[in-house]
Amino acid sequence: MVFRDNPSKQSMIQFDKILDVLARKDFQDPSTGNLFFPVYIYTYDPKDEALCKEQIPDMISHLSRPSNHLNTLHLDIWNEITTFFTEKTFGKYTFLELITNKEKSGEDVTQWVRQHLFNSQNGFFVWLKNKVDAYYKEGDLKYKPYIIVNGFTEAFPYMRPGEFLKNTEYLPSDFKIILFYPGKVEGENFKLFGTLESESIYRANILNNMF
Repeated sequence: MVFRDNPSKQSMIQFDKILDVLARKDFQDPSTGNLFFPVYIYTYDPKDEALCKEQIPDMISHLSRPSNHLNTLHLDIWNEITTFFTEKTFGKYTFLELITNKEKSGEDVTQWVRQHLFNSQNGFFVWLKNKVDAYYKEGDLKYKPYIIVNGFTEAFPYMRPGEFLKNTEYLPSDFKIILFYPGKVEGENFKLFGTLESESIYRANILNNMF
Protein backbone atom coordinates (compact mmCIF):
# COMPACT_ATOMS: atom_id res chain seq x y z
CA MET A 1 0.00 0.00 0.00
CA VAL A 2 1.87 3.04 -1.28
CA PHE A 3 2.02 6.28 0.72
CA ARG A 4 1.72 9.53 -1.24
CA ASP A 5 4.28 12.32 -0.98
CA ASN A 6 3.39 15.27 1.26
CA PRO A 7 1.77 18.12 -0.68
CA SER A 8 2.43 21.84 -0.22
CA LYS A 9 1.90 23.21 3.29
CA GLN A 10 0.40 26.53 2.13
CA SER A 11 -3.20 26.20 3.28
CA MET A 12 -6.61 27.78 2.81
CA ILE A 13 -8.18 25.47 5.40
CA GLN A 14 -10.09 27.59 7.90
CA PHE A 15 -9.25 25.69 11.07
CA ASP A 16 -9.96 28.67 13.31
CA LYS A 17 -13.50 28.95 11.95
CA ILE A 18 -14.05 25.18 12.14
CA LEU A 19 -12.92 25.27 15.76
CA ASP A 20 -15.30 28.15 16.49
CA VAL A 21 -18.23 26.06 15.23
CA LEU A 22 -17.19 22.89 17.08
CA ALA A 23 -16.69 24.86 20.32
CA ARG A 24 -20.25 26.19 20.28
CA LYS A 25 -22.34 24.62 23.04
CA ASP A 26 -25.45 24.53 20.88
CA PHE A 27 -23.60 22.73 18.09
CA GLN A 28 -22.17 20.18 20.54
CA ASP A 29 -25.69 19.05 21.34
CA PRO A 30 -26.28 15.95 19.16
CA SER A 31 -30.00 16.73 19.06
CA THR A 32 -29.36 19.83 16.93
CA GLY A 33 -28.89 19.79 13.17
CA ASN A 34 -29.83 16.93 10.88
CA LEU A 35 -31.10 14.27 13.28
CA PHE A 36 -31.29 11.52 10.68
CA PHE A 37 -27.83 11.97 9.19
CA PRO A 38 -25.65 14.05 11.56
CA VAL A 39 -22.72 14.34 9.15
CA TYR A 40 -20.90 17.61 8.50
CA ILE A 41 -18.48 17.69 5.58
CA TYR A 42 -15.66 20.19 5.22
CA THR A 43 -14.28 20.34 1.68
CA TYR A 44 -10.72 21.47 1.06
CA ASP A 45 -8.11 21.56 -1.68
CA PRO A 46 -6.26 18.19 -1.81
CA LYS A 47 -2.94 20.04 -2.02
CA ASP A 48 -3.50 20.97 1.62
CA GLU A 49 -3.59 17.34 2.77
CA ALA A 50 -0.29 17.45 4.70
CA LEU A 51 -1.32 20.51 6.70
CA CYS A 52 -4.78 19.07 7.27
CA LYS A 53 -3.28 15.96 8.86
CA GLU A 54 -0.90 18.12 10.88
CA GLN A 55 -3.47 20.53 12.29
CA ILE A 56 -6.42 18.24 13.06
CA PRO A 57 -4.67 16.91 16.23
CA ASP A 58 -4.06 20.54 17.29
CA MET A 59 -7.74 21.31 16.81
CA ILE A 60 -8.71 18.26 18.85
CA SER A 61 -6.28 19.36 21.56
CA HIS A 62 -8.04 22.75 21.72
CA LEU A 63 -11.40 20.98 22.09
CA SER A 64 -10.03 19.01 25.05
CA ARG A 65 -9.06 22.13 27.02
CA PRO A 66 -11.05 22.99 30.19
CA SER A 67 -13.14 25.60 28.33
CA ASN A 68 -14.61 22.78 26.23
CA HIS A 69 -13.53 19.58 28.01
CA LEU A 70 -14.42 17.43 24.98
CA ASN A 71 -13.14 13.93 24.34
CA THR A 72 -13.11 13.69 20.53
CA LEU A 73 -12.66 10.42 18.67
CA HIS A 74 -10.30 10.93 15.72
CA LEU A 75 -10.38 8.46 12.83
CA ASP A 76 -7.62 8.88 10.26
CA ILE A 77 -9.08 6.37 7.83
CA TRP A 78 -5.75 5.50 6.22
CA ASN A 79 -4.21 4.80 9.64
CA GLU A 80 -7.29 2.78 10.64
CA ILE A 81 -7.09 0.71 7.45
CA THR A 82 -3.41 -0.09 7.96
CA THR A 83 -4.09 -0.98 11.61
CA PHE A 84 -6.94 -3.26 10.53
CA PHE A 85 -4.71 -5.09 8.05
CA THR A 86 -1.90 -5.31 10.61
CA GLU A 87 -4.22 -7.00 13.13
CA LYS A 88 -5.82 -9.30 10.55
CA THR A 89 -3.72 -12.40 9.86
CA PHE A 90 -3.61 -15.31 7.44
CA GLY A 91 -1.33 -18.07 8.64
CA LYS A 92 1.93 -16.57 9.82
CA TYR A 93 1.48 -13.33 7.87
CA THR A 94 -0.48 -10.19 8.59
CA PHE A 95 -2.69 -8.99 5.77
CA LEU A 96 -0.52 -5.89 5.49
CA GLU A 97 2.48 -8.14 4.80
CA LEU A 98 0.47 -10.07 2.21
CA ILE A 99 -0.51 -6.82 0.49
CA THR A 100 3.09 -5.60 0.51
CA ASN A 101 4.31 -8.88 -0.99
CA LYS A 102 1.66 -8.73 -3.72
CA GLU A 103 2.69 -5.16 -4.58
CA LYS A 104 6.37 -6.14 -4.74
CA SER A 105 5.48 -8.83 -7.28
CA GLY A 106 3.81 -6.20 -9.45
CA GLU A 107 0.24 -7.23 -8.68
CA ASP A 108 -2.54 -4.63 -8.60
CA VAL A 109 -3.99 -5.16 -5.12
CA THR A 110 -6.87 -2.67 -5.35
CA GLN A 111 -9.73 -5.13 -5.77
CA TRP A 112 -8.20 -7.61 -3.31
CA VAL A 113 -7.90 -4.90 -0.66
CA ARG A 114 -11.43 -3.62 -1.30
CA GLN A 115 -12.84 -7.15 -1.08
CA HIS A 116 -11.46 -7.53 2.45
CA LEU A 117 -12.36 -4.00 3.51
CA PHE A 118 -16.01 -4.31 2.51
CA ASN A 119 -16.55 -7.91 3.61
CA SER A 120 -19.81 -7.81 5.57
CA GLN A 121 -18.83 -10.68 7.88
CA ASN A 122 -15.36 -9.76 9.13
CA GLY A 123 -14.36 -6.69 7.17
CA PHE A 124 -13.16 -3.24 8.13
CA PHE A 125 -16.54 -1.81 9.14
CA VAL A 126 -17.26 -4.66 11.56
CA TRP A 127 -13.86 -3.99 13.13
CA LEU A 128 -14.51 -0.23 13.17
CA LYS A 129 -17.93 -0.62 14.80
CA ASN A 130 -16.33 -2.57 17.65
CA LYS A 131 -13.81 0.24 18.11
CA VAL A 132 -16.49 2.95 18.15
CA ASP A 133 -18.72 0.92 20.49
CA ALA A 134 -15.84 0.49 22.94
CA TYR A 135 -15.13 4.23 22.85
CA TYR A 136 -18.73 5.19 23.62
CA LYS A 137 -19.22 2.66 26.41
CA GLU A 138 -17.10 4.68 28.85
CA GLY A 139 -17.54 8.20 30.16
CA ASP A 140 -20.24 10.84 29.87
CA LEU A 141 -21.56 11.06 26.30
CA LYS A 142 -22.13 14.81 26.56
CA TYR A 143 -18.35 15.23 26.45
CA LYS A 144 -18.05 13.08 23.30
CA PRO A 145 -20.10 14.93 20.67
CA TYR A 146 -17.78 14.46 17.69
CA ILE A 147 -16.04 11.88 15.57
CA ILE A 148 -13.55 13.64 13.29
CA VAL A 149 -12.72 11.68 10.14
CA ASN A 150 -9.97 12.32 7.57
CA GLY A 151 -7.28 10.44 5.63
CA PHE A 152 -9.16 9.78 2.39
CA THR A 153 -6.41 11.10 0.13
CA GLU A 154 -4.17 8.19 1.13
CA ALA A 155 -7.05 5.73 1.41
CA PHE A 156 -7.99 6.19 -2.27
CA PRO A 157 -8.59 4.03 -4.33
CA TYR A 158 -9.31 1.52 -1.57
CA MET A 159 -12.05 3.63 0.02
CA ARG A 160 -13.89 6.84 -0.82
CA PRO A 161 -15.66 9.17 1.63
CA GLY A 162 -19.07 8.28 0.21
CA GLU A 163 -18.39 4.59 0.75
CA PHE A 164 -17.33 5.28 4.33
CA LEU A 165 -20.55 7.16 5.08
CA LYS A 166 -22.73 4.54 3.40
CA ASN A 167 -21.16 1.82 5.51
CA THR A 168 -21.31 3.71 8.81
CA GLU A 169 -25.01 4.60 8.87
CA TYR A 170 -25.32 1.94 11.59
CA LEU A 171 -23.29 4.05 14.02
CA PRO A 172 -25.10 5.44 17.09
CA SER A 173 -26.78 8.85 16.97
CA ASP A 174 -25.07 10.26 20.06
CA PHE A 175 -22.54 12.32 18.11
CA LYS A 176 -21.85 14.26 14.94
CA ILE A 177 -19.41 13.11 12.29
CA ILE A 178 -17.07 15.84 11.04
CA LEU A 179 -15.58 14.57 7.77
CA PHE A 180 -12.71 16.28 5.95
CA TYR A 181 -13.28 15.84 2.22
CA PRO A 182 -10.34 16.39 -0.18
CA GLY A 183 -12.28 17.82 -3.09
CA LYS A 184 -15.20 20.09 -3.80
CA VAL A 185 -18.98 20.18 -3.91
CA GLU A 186 -20.96 21.67 -6.78
CA GLY A 187 -24.62 21.82 -5.90
CA GLU A 188 -25.32 18.31 -4.60
CA ASN A 189 -22.39 16.74 -6.46
CA PHE A 190 -19.22 15.86 -4.55
CA LYS A 191 -16.02 15.49 -6.58
CA LEU A 192 -13.14 13.73 -4.87
CA PHE A 193 -9.86 15.59 -5.58
CA GLY A 194 -12.01 18.04 -7.55
CA THR A 195 -11.80 15.92 -10.69
CA LEU A 196 -13.30 12.45 -10.16
CA GLU A 197 -16.89 11.68 -11.02
CA SER A 198 -19.55 12.72 -8.55
CA GLU A 199 -19.91 10.73 -5.34
CA SER A 200 -23.32 9.79 -4.05
CA ILE A 201 -23.38 11.68 -0.75
CA TYR A 202 -26.80 12.91 0.21
CA ARG A 203 -28.29 14.44 3.36
CA ALA A 204 -24.88 15.63 4.59
CA ASN A 205 -24.42 19.19 5.85
CA ILE A 206 -21.65 21.35 4.34
CA LEU A 207 -19.57 22.72 7.20
CA ASN A 208 -18.00 25.36 4.92
CA ASN A 209 -21.41 27.01 4.62
CA MET A 210 -21.63 27.59 8.37
CA PHE A 211 -19.13 30.45 8.42
